[in-house]
Amino acid sequence: MLRNKKIEKLLERITGFSTPFLGISWEPAPNERKIIYKLIVELSNRRLLERTHGGFWYKAALNSLDYIRTNITTALIELGPDSRFKGILEIALDDFKTFQTVIENEFAANNFVDDMGPSGHLIGAWYTIRERGGLILGFLCYANEIEPPDRLKWCYDFENKLLK
Repeated sequence: MLRNKKIEKLLERITGFSTPFLGISWEPAPNERKIIYKLIVELSNRRLLERTHGGFWYKAALNSLDYIRTNITTALIELGPDSRFKGILEIALDDFKTFQTVIENEFAANNFVDDMGPSGHLIGAWYTIRERGGLILGFLCYANEIEPPDRLKWCYDFENKLLK
């Protein structure tokens, strides 16, 4: 088994070969499952997406959204334009971008004071982004046969697939 892993790692690094008479080059397809797993692990650690997290601070939320959007963008780049997950990740990216705009507008209206409580409108948007983000991550877990981290199990049901 160890030898197979070494061969597998070697083959992952080879991008082509050439002889005096013939040359072949190729670009290996991305490992979608590995890329999605990395994304799920990264995003499941965001308190902004946790159902049980109750505190809200503008600066922390904006930093978290930057982190989330960067990770989704990186996954899209690594997956490439032909990925079956391109559409759903672009939807997630748009959702988080829209939510970031809501936060930025309210933060500016509060004269960039972080200890002002969020409005009801913002709280509603936050609940919506938690649900949509959670469902998207739950779908990605299901589609790739990845057991979701504990923080995401609220959006995934192993017997009934997706709860919603």
